[in-house]
Amino acid sequence: MKDYFFTLGGKYFWEDLFVYEGWRIQRNLTSRKVRLLDNWDIIRHEGNYKECFDAFTQYSKAFEIDYPQNKELIIMLHGFAQNRNIFSSLEKTLNNQGYTTAAVNYPSMQRGIKEQAEQITTLVGNLKEISSVSFITYGASNIILEEMISRQPNWLKNTSINKIIEINPLINGSKICQKLSSFNLFRFILGKMLSDITPDNIKKFHHEIALDVRVITTHPSWLQKLISLLLIVKCPKHSIEEIKTWCSAKSVKALSVTRNRALQSASISDAVIYFLSENKSH
Repeated sequence: MKDYFFTLGGKYFWEDLFVYEGWRIQRNLTSRKVRLLDNWDIIRHEGNYKECFDAFTQYSKAFEIDYPQNKELIIMLHGFAQNRNIFSSLEKTLNNQGYTTAAVNYPSMQRGIKEQAEQITTLVGNLKEISSVSFITYGASNIILEEMISRQPNWLKNTSINKIIEINPLINGSKICQKLSSFNLFRFILGKMLSDITPDNIKKFHHEIALDVRVITTHPSWLQKLISLLLIVKCPKHSIEEIKTWCSAKSVKALSVTRNRALQSASISDAVIYFLSENKSH
């Protein structure tokens, strides 16, 4: 097997098709090239998906990576204009607690909600020997998850959804995105999803979820307040009942931390672990 070198970034142009123990198979949006990365983001193989998965199988044997047998996987979906690295602290905490996690990368500034939902559907369908999944979403990725689940993907026949934990979910669309989408420059830079998550369009993708949904909210960051002030829009503030109704949530936990440091906060980790372990022997 030929070894390559570290990637040169590109998290906003590569979509994850398979993730396990930090290893991932990705596809480039423009070239459609597929590559296998190890847990240090070193390219280990390039080719088509099957070739990359076969290479992963060989590496997993060589490096003694135990593939799970009927385990639960926690899939983490970042928000709009972000990447999977936002979950690094939370993922480390969950791994230390014995949870198996996969922080997924999707090109949020390159495609719309429907295309993002298709990618996550493909990724979950590519998982092997996983009996159930839980999802942790941040920001607007709650809408992607709703769109995906509404399609009743084939993997639901063999894999159940245990918990959905939404951190600072997007409620009723973003007025900031509404303002920005009126400028051609921002539509070009931020892509189709910018318009999809505006108050005018979000209802096309918002669906009620008849599952175990829990929500964690924090205070707006100084950056969010500043952007709201500059664009002359109100900084979003939703009641607990409004959040419960929109998210079809069983419960909402409001934390006294700001969004810019939310995912590095111990209180977020504690809340996530509480929701994951609630009504379940872990």
